[in-house]
Formats: sequence, C-alpha cells, structure tokens
Amino acid sequence: MYLDKIMVIPSPVAILKGTPNPKAARAFVDFLLSREGQAIVAEGYTLPSRRDVPVARGMGLIPAEEAVKRAMSLDYIRLRSEKEEIIDRFAAIMTGR
Repeated sequence: MYLDKIMVIPSPVAILKGTPNPKAARAFVDFLLSREGQAIVAEGYTLPSRRDVPVARGMGLIPAEEAVKRAMSLDYIRLRSEKEEIIDRFAAIMTGR
C-alpha cells in the first residue's frame, strides 16, 4: 500500500563551466544517464530516470513516472525561509527532546 502523495527528491547532474576535464565530465554524465548507469542507480534505492530501466525488485519503489504523478508539491522558498526552525524541529524529533 502506498500513500496518495509521496516525496520525490530530484538528483540533478551537471558539468560546471570551467571544469578542468570537460571530456571526463561528459563521459561520466553520459555513463550516469546510460542504461547501465541507471541500472546501478536503481540498485541504490533510487528511481532510475530512464523508462527502459526497471525499478530494482524488492525495494518497494514505484516506477518513476508514477512517483512524479504522485509527488508532493513543495514550497522551496518557504522552506528556505524556515530552514533553522525546520532543522531544530527535526533535531528535537530525532533526539527525543
């Protein structure tokens, strides 16, 4: 059974301007986004971004397309403005204070 709304945390990848080895950076990004690379990602409890790579079995994850449809909407501006309060609250919950 899954919740109606779920948290989806994107994991972007980029090549920074001025990187000392752009060819190696491009090779890494190409590998990461390849079928083989995404299969490795899928084994790490992460949703693959490719439709031709299945979610790893036995991890209780739903396919990425379904996850995106059911993703919670987050107000990142508000979260940033309340960052310290959120951190303090999280720490209190986790430490039982």
